[in-house]
Amino acid sequence: MFRMFALLLLLASLLACRARPAALAASTIPVNRGDYVVLGDTVGHSFGAMLFIIPLHTRLAETARDNAIASYPGADGLVNVTMDYRIVYLPLVTLTWARVYGEAFKLNQ
Repeated sequence: MFRMFALLLLLASLLACRARPAALAASTIPVNRGDYVVLGDTVGHSFGAMLFIIPLHTRLAETARDNAIASYPGADGLVNVTMDYRIVYLPLVTLTWARVYGEAFKLNQ
C-alpha cells in the first residue's frame, strides 16, 4: 500500500497542469468607437512545446490572435480581447496552449 501511495505521489509531482488568464486588451489595433462594425465572437488557438529550456515554438499569443482574426471572414481585428494559457508540465517537456477570445470587427470605409 505504501509503494502505491509513493508511486502516485511521485507521478503527481512529475506531472502538473495549470491554467491562467494572460491578458486583456481593448483591441488588437488602435480604433475609436464608431470607426468599426462588430461582426461577431471568435476564438483562436495555438500550441507550443518546450524541451528542457529550449522553446520549440515562437509567438504563441500572436499566432492565436492571428488565427482568431482569420477564423472570421472579412475581419480586420478584434475588440474586447482576452487570452489565456493552458500549460502541462511533463518531466522533459512543457506543453502550452494559448487561446484568444474576442469580437471580430470590420473597419468602416
